[in-house]
Amino acid sequence: MSSRKFATLSADLLDRSGARAAVEAEAAFDAYGTPARVAWHDESATLEPRALTNRQAAAYVGVSPKTFVKLVDQGLFAKPMELAEQRRWDRYALDRTMDRLSGLARAN
Repeated sequence: MSSRKFATLSADLLDRSGARAAVEAEAAFDAYGTPARVAWHDESATLEPRALTNRQAAAYVGVSPKTFVKLVDQGLFAKPMELAEQRRWDRYALDRTMDRLSGLARAN
């Protein structure tokens, strides 16, 4: 049986709004002091998904889901990709289209 030491680590991080948020983690160390695992306890921490549903993609670009589908059908936005047998839009592809439409990027 290996001996493991546990320690609580704290860090001040900036959340998405720029506010400071304290995050605590419990780290397990093996007998040599090497971190074995980290289990995060901050349930409020979220990741922005890259693969978006129709509703999320529509909200991301600022239109209704129905309008978004029309824009995809017209070819303004790329068709969705298949991910785990579900249709998803790549957030970066949406960014590139919005950059092109706004003039921030040149059209290819």
